[in-house]
Amino acid sequence: MIPEETAPHGAPRGPRCVLILNWRDRLHPRAGGAEVHLHEIYSRLVRTGTRVVLFSCAWPGCPEDEVVDGIEVHRLGSDATYELLCMKNLRRWIRETGADMVVEDFNKLPYFAPVLSTVPVLVQMHHLWRGSIFREASFPVAFAVWAAEQTIRLFYRKAEFCVVSDSTAGELAGMGIPRDRIAVVHNGVDRGFYSPAEPGAARAGAAPYVLWLGRLQRYKGVLDALVIDTSGDHNTRDTARRMARMYLREVFAGRYQKAPAITEFPNASRLNELMIVGPITVRSACSHHFVPIMGRLW
Repeated sequence: MIPEETAPHGAPRGPRCVLILNWRDRLHPRAGGAEVHLHEIYSRLVRTGTRVVLFSCAWPGCPEDEVVDGIEVHRLGSDATYELLCMKNLRRWIRETGADMVVEDFNKLPYFAPVLSTVPVLVQMHHLWRGSIFREASFPVAFAVWAAEQTIRLFYRKAEFCVVSDSTAGELAGMGIPRDRIAVVHNGVDRGFYSPAEPGAARAGAAPYVLWLGRLQRYKGVLDALVIDTSGDHNTRDTARRMARMYLREVFAGRYQKAPAITEFPNASRLNELMIVGPITVRSACSHHFVPIMGRLW
């Protein structure tokens, strides 16, 4: 799967230059876990002496060329043109960089690297969208993404795949990819950065809790993880959207509106004592738990 050459002592050595196609790089304003995952893997590969060149999508004001943790990042195009530019320029990039391996990070839309590349290709994938894309996007967009994934059956049957779960491997096998061409490498955790608390550090009797870190996307399945039926129960079918709308328009409404003008009046009566005015309706929120606070004050 990965081209090797022989080191002086006979030990296999990895590729000298890896060229990566990925929609976004780690510094993109909308980068997510897939970008962090890719960056952590290939920044480590750089430390072994391999040159890693990443071509990703640009955003307004970004530097076109940048080295990030040893990875040479080249940004081009836009969300609408990036895939087309990759398909148009892939062979030229291979010649110019001297790449002896291409990694295609397959996410939503294909680059058809197995067809266009002149060197071995590894397809890296977190998951297939399949029907879940229809929960996240409008029908025309969702159908385009769904149809793009179907090209795997035609153009990726001879490619090598690296996925992060057995379920994705099973889905690819169901699309005609030979199971022996699919490697499953589960996501890992940097134990130097994320580590369990020291024994006794947690409060005595404290209840265990689950911490969810991620973007507010419907397909992420936060409610599904909490065993809340969002498809069969009509009461919760659109709960995530209603909750987001509630916080934006009601609980946190004042944060997104201009403060009212304050009028000052001269103290013509020369008052020098406490004045009480009210009742004044107050709607706020607890910054600790985001619980609404409503009442009246004087």
